[in-house]
Amino acid sequence: ELVGFSDVGGWIAAGARAGPASLGVGVGAAVGVRGVEMGMRLLPGPTARWALSVEAGYAFGQGRLQPRVALRATGVHKVGLGGGGVVGLRFTPSRRLTLLADMGLERFRISAEENTRPFALTTSVGLGFNLF
Repeated sequence: ELVGFSDVGGWIAAGARAGPASLGVGVGAAVGVRGVEMGMRLLPGPTARWALSVEAGYAFGQGRLQPRVALRATGVHKVGLGGGGVVGLRFTPSRRLTLLADMGLERFRISAEENTRPFALTTSVGLGFNLF
């Protein structure tokens, strides 16, 4: 997977003070069998705050357009660990290509000295290249 992602929660919470929205590009891999999906993404962030996300999800149906739900756990370097729920869609226009869109809400356990919000509302869109 090649995904673009954003923590829109930070932009919403800070309002006009936020400046431009937090955006990034990440890479990942997923394995799925009959709707059950397991995946992992590596997401770069500012000031060496890379994140690693692991997901377990389910895509409903068998057609080209599949709604999806998942549970996600994320570790952010120098910030903390978190987890939460994800909803999304998968569109498969051809056997080898999948377009994806997800939105997730995660709660993070953050150390007291860290000046970071405990919640993240994230969005991601991307391309999946089906190998098998």
